[in-house]
Amino acid sequence: MIGKEVNNNFEDILSISKSESEVILFSVFGAYALLGIPSGFLIKKLGYPFLQLDIFVLFLLKTLGLMLALD
Repeated sequence: MIGKEVNNNFEDILSISKSESEVILFSVFGAYALLGIPSGFLIKKLGYPFLQLDIFVLFLLKTLGLMLALD
């Protein structure tokens, strides 16, 4: 499973515990789960230019989740 490989890499590279590594993965994949369906509805309603803004906001949320997980 890809999660185990990513967890091992996070633990080794960032020198963090297994639980901290899992929090990082949860925040990354949680952003997809949290914003996936609402984003689809908004893109359908507002069109393609909104997609670019949506991708930027998703990137910011993922970055914020990573920073919170590392504190």
